[in-house]
Amino acid sequence: MKFIFRSLMVLFAFLAAVGFAGVTIVSESKQPFEELTESVDFSDRLGTGDNVASCTVFARDMGGNDVDNTILGWDNTMISGQEVSYIRKGGEDGKKYRITLRCTSDNGVKLEHDVIFTVQEY
Repeated sequence: MKFIFRSLMVLFAFLAAVGFAGVTIVSESKQPFEELTESVDFSDRLGTGDNVASCTVFARDMGGNDVDNTILGWDNTMISGQEVSYIRKGGEDGKKYRITLRCTSDNGVKLEHDVIFTVQEY
């Protein structure tokens, strides 16, 4: 386990050094019952006055299976300027998930952001 953690830390340090800006690894886990409002701010990747016009948000488990209905609260996905908010919910104890946001700005800039997290019952 320590080897995997160290390998991930080296990888993320490398990606940060080369300007990789599209992945958030959520270090704290969430419990299956929790419903958390999350936001992604694209202001560092959009020009002044350019806002998010549309955004598709979807969720997969680490095997690539669609888990949108389990992990996302669709009724609360919201765009506000350069920020996109959504609800992260549910999940199975001990499993890791990826939420992907694919957005397009008013000026046609295409953005992608991934959030990777683990569900853990305490």
